[in-house]
Amino acid sequence: MKICICVGTTLGIGGIQRVISLFANELAKRHEVTISSFDTPEKISNSSYKLDKNINFVEFPKSKIASNILYRIMRKILFKVVRNDKFLERIDFPKFMRKRLVTFFNQGEYDVVIGVAWLHSLWLAMVRNKS
Repeated sequence: MKICICVGTTLGIGGIQRVISLFANELAKRHEVTISSFDTPEKISNSSYKLDKNINFVEFPKSKIASNILYRIMRKILFKVVRNDKFLERIDFPKFMRKRLVTFFNQGEYDVVIGVAWLHSLWLAMVRNKS
């Protein structure tokens, strides 16, 4: 079974990173495991928690617009002013990013995709019925 674990970062000494390392190492004994994070593969090798050598790493698709300072300021203002959930969804997770995420998972042909922490779980819920 092909399993993908989506997480923001595997670096650091936080609880999420520790749980991911234990979870992924155990799953890697019987399955093909991939960890997708915003970390580059070079940074992952410096992780505090040792991961099985059979675990694959891929860099999560990033949005160039999300790193734009003007976008981040406008997003912050709109989140305070607008109270429409559908509109906020489009601001925080635009359609092009959802398409990029669906393409990313389809290319990996994963049987199971696990979102760790609230953001990745929310993103997965938003694209769950897309193919």
